[in-house]
Amino acid sequence: MKKHLVALLVACLLIAGPVLAGNVIVKEVMNTTFDDSTVSDTTEDLSIQGYDKVAFFVNYDETEVGGPNVHVALSLDLSCPGTISYVPADFSDFAGDSQVSEDLTTDGTYYFWLAEEIVTPYARVKAVAEHTNANDLANVRIYLIGKK
Repeated sequence: MKKHLVALLVACLLIAGPVLAGNVIVKEVMNTTFDDSTVSDTTEDLSIQGYDKVAFFVNYDETEVGGPNVHVALSLDLSCPGTISYVPADFSDFAGDSQVSEDLTTDGTYYFWLAEEIVTPYARVKAVAEHTNANDLANVRIYLIGKK
């Protein structure tokens, strides 16, 4: 009886392994400090072909000396090969919202993802800062996270 139970357990693990397994890829796609000379940045064209799930993890750190509040707006665009245009894309976050942009206003981390039904080969993330200068800075690090 024990042998049958162990064999059944091993068989379940062997069958479930490929179903539950998946390679998670993490790649830094932006590390920009926004100041008086850099007020916007866009990632390179990110190939997201072959991913079952696509998400982005953002670290945001601002240094404010004075003046209006520094903030950075993030947006996501999608494109197909052979085209030169991108279209704005909705994305979701833990607040449960579907949105086309997110305004980062305080130090911390932010996580957002594409809905699984969105199928496109390329994406890019745009970041636009407001109220940055030589003393009021914002650093944005963005990581692409994909599950194949």
